[in-house]
Amino acid sequence: ILEITKRLIVLRSGSASAEYNGSALTNTEVEVGGDGFAEGEGASYEVTGSRTLVGISSNIFSYTLNSGTNADNYEIRTEPGTLEVTGRAADALYEILLTAESGEFLYDGREHSVSGLKELSFEIEGNRYTVSGAEAAASAVRAGNYEVPVTGDFSVADAEGNDVTDQFRIRTVSGTLKIGRRQVELVSGSAESMYTGKALTASGITVSGDGFAEGEGASYSVTGMRILTGISDNTFSYTLNPGTDAANYDIITNFGTLTVLNRPSDERFEITVKAESLTALYDGSAHTAEGLKETSFVIDGETYTVEGLAASRTETAAGTYDVNVTGTARILDAGQNDVTGEFAVHTEKGQLIITKRQLVMTSASAEKQYNGTPLTAADGKDLGITVTGDGFAPGEGASYRVSGSRTLVGISPNSFSYTLNEGTEARNYEITVNEGTLTVLPREMKYALTVTAVSGEKVYDGKPLRAEGLIRDTFELDGSTYTVEGLTAQ
Repeated sequence: ILEITKRLIVLRSGSASAEYNGSALTNTEVEVGGDGFAEGEGASYEVTGSRTLVGISSNIFSYTLNSGTNADNYEIRTEPGTLEVTGRAADALYEILLTAESGEFLYDGREHSVSGLKELSFEIEGNRYTVSGAEAAASAVRAGNYEVPVTGDFSVADAEGNDVTDQFRIRTVSGTLKIGRRQVELVSGSAESMYTGKALTASGITVSGDGFAEGEGASYSVTGMRILTGISDNTFSYTLNPGTDAANYDIITNFGTLTVLNRPSDERFEITVKAESLTALYDGSAHTAEGLKETSFVIDGETYTVEGLAASRTETAAGTYDVNVTGTARILDAGQNDVTGEFAVHTEKGQLIITKRQLVMTSASAEKQYNGTPLTAADGKDLGITVTGDGFAPGEGASYRVSGSRTLVGISPNSFSYTLNEGTEARNYEITVNEGTLTVLPREMKYALTVTAVSGEKVYDGKPLRAEGLIRDTFELDGSTYTVEGLTAQ
């Protein structure tokens, strides 16, 4: 028996496994097992197995024997491999962001709404997916920002309509319905006038910007006024009408200006503010001239008060000092309004006069009959000097040196000098010096002096005898020595 057995052929398609990515999982390889084909023979293969969704399926294929390959010579078995698509890990899910539509409107008292999502179809890694079951809508009347939330039971389908929701993480972004506040500018009127003493006003209010919504508005109370020169705001307040809600508006208030101009320079009121004066006698202490003679003035029947000026001068030493008006004048009317700009203010200085103390220093007088000794008049602490007039200020004074002296008959001044004590300044005194008199009277009983000429005696010798001179020409009387001159004897 000649037996040629069939060759056993096992054809196996390849297997594959992958995480879901939206694309088909395939493996086109076919493995030939068993005895294999005889040399020069074989087959071609068409692998049609494919898997996109999560799960396991066979990698099916078909084969066609090559020309010259007889199926009768083979026992061919086919074993398909498997294609397994696993679900994506929780931290690797595809993300889809659903964003609600937004809308912006200006408040007008009517309802406004917004709905829908910006996009429901997404392309990820070349594959397109569609989200269904999502909704977004909001509506409102009042001004504000309102959330437009994304709601619903979301599902995701691939291009073939397969539900692949579990491979996705869906995030949502709310939209915003914005109803903007109306921008309203309220402006009070402006006015200008020369100073009249009466209040300047302007009552009108203009409304600009977006204005109020139809049927809404406000009432106004203009409080701005100006009496004094200068510029000020024309202030006002407003009250929204019933049904007009402040939350729907951004209201800006701008004040107009009220301008009161100064009086012309040649027509300003004139006042003169005078400083007080003071006269005081020097006494070693400080003296102060302070204040203003008048700070209230009546002009054209109106009373004005001067503030901000002062005058003060403090001195101790004798002299004449100016008391100047200092500061910046501020003129207030009867209502305490500052009207300084309407006035020309002049100032007049005062004087602080501290007069010198008038002193008369007088030395003592004395008298006696001639006795050959000096006559003086200096006794006690003040050496016989008396001080009259205003006298020295407390704690001040002088020391004295009496030099007056007379010995001979006659009259002479009892001269003296003085030295002011430390802290006693001559500029604070007008000092008059009066000298007493020293009088030496002739003696009622004169001293008696006997001047005796010398004598001469000798035995005659034929020559002249000469006696010349005085026996005595010096005498001591009452303790004083006297010498006689001008007499001769011969």
